[in-house]
Order: sequence, then structure tokens, then C-alpha cells
Amino acid sequence: MYWENVRQQIKGLDCIEIGGPTELFSNLEHNSMLYDVIQSIDGINIFEDNPFQDINNKEYTPYGSLKGILFNIDAAGIESASTLNKKYSVVLSAHVLEHIANPIRAITSWKNLLKDHGFLLIIVPEKSHCFDINREYTQFSHILDDYNNQTDEADLSHLVEIKNKSAFPPRFFNLAQDNYKARVLHHHVYNLETLRETCEYCGFKTLYSFNNEKNKLQNIYLGQLKGWDA
Repeated sequence: MYWENVRQQIKGLDCIEIGGPTELFSNLEHNSMLYDVIQSIDGINIFEDNPFQDINNKEYTPYGSLKGILFNIDAAGIESASTLNKKYSVVLSAHVLEHIANPIRAITSWKNLLKDHGFLLIIVPEKSHCFDINREYTQFSHILDDYNNQTDEADLSHLVEIKNKSAFPPRFFNLAQDNYKARVLHHHVYNLETLRETCEYCGFKTLYSFNNEKNKLQNIYLGQLKGWDA
């Protein structure tokens, strides 16, 4: 039920997706179909040595006839977002935020991509349904410390914990030695409370915050830039 409300909120809007495309937004089986209702989409991803996707062009074609521009920008801190010379109604991000060492810095940068009253949609994995099951949820105070301490994306402070408590795919551990380049680690483990607190700290009003009832892997957040008065 909640996901259909999200679909209706974003229906017909222009979007930019961080780190996509994702099957979550294109396959009905995940109960998070979205590409079919949006008006337009561009994308942001790292082109070179991306361990998750083979990116070889600057065209973004996530679904059907949807076609946009793919920008080669580091999603962890899009200080260069102003070079896009474009604002969007929605920023989308699925299974990206957990790979970012300094999420407040990242989300604050993503905010600069939005029009007034724009929306932020984030999906992160629920630990009880992935290889983080034995790790503790990250507290917002830790997220805030990472921001205040200017933690960068080369950070490996969670690597020992991940090795000891996570069923992290073994092939990723070698990549993680240069995580600034690979971005494979799950730095933080989000429950809905920490995800909501993080986004609200960055200036968003929470509209929906829920676990996908048909795909329990997904913790979902939809917020709108504060100042919303509808």
C-alpha cells in the first residue's frame, strides 16, 4: 500500500538517479516498480572500474523508452553538481547510501540537485534479509560523527567488523582494500529510524518511511525538502 502512495507522489516527475539503474525500479517482482510512471530520468555513476556495472557510454537507458544523460560524477559528494546546470523534481537512490562513508555530506550534496520542494527517495537494505544480519544497526550519532569528523570515502574503520560479523561476499574483501575506488563496503547498517533521522537532519520532511511489505530487503524513505506546505 505504501509503495503505491510513493508511485503516485512521483508519477509524471523528472528524476535523477544516483548509482543506478536498478532492477528494483523496473521489475514488478520487487514491489517497487517506478520507472514506468516517471516522466524523465538522468543518472549519476562512476564510469571507471565500477564493480557493480559495466558502464561504457554517456546515455542513461534504465527502462523501456526512458532515455537520459549519464553523468560521470562521484555520488558520495557531488560538489560538482553545479556543472550539470539542471535541477530535478526527484533524486532516486537504491542500495547506494550504505556504500557511502559520509552519508550526510552525500545527501546534502544530492539536495543541491533538487528544485524547490523536491523529493528524495532512498532505499537501503534491511539487515535481517542480507549479509549484514549479525551487525548492529548504526546509530544516528555515529552518522553525525562521520560528518563532523569529515570522514572520507577511503575510510576502512568498519572493515574488521564486516569481516567478523558479516557474510560479505569474499571476492569483495580484496576490492575493499582500495575502497575509495571500489565502494563495495557497507559502511553503515540502517534501520528506518536512522535513515529517517539522517534525511531529516539534511533538511527533508518525512512523507513515508517503511519496510516493503512484499520485499523485506527494502527499507524505504521518501522525503520532501522542508518548506513543503501542501
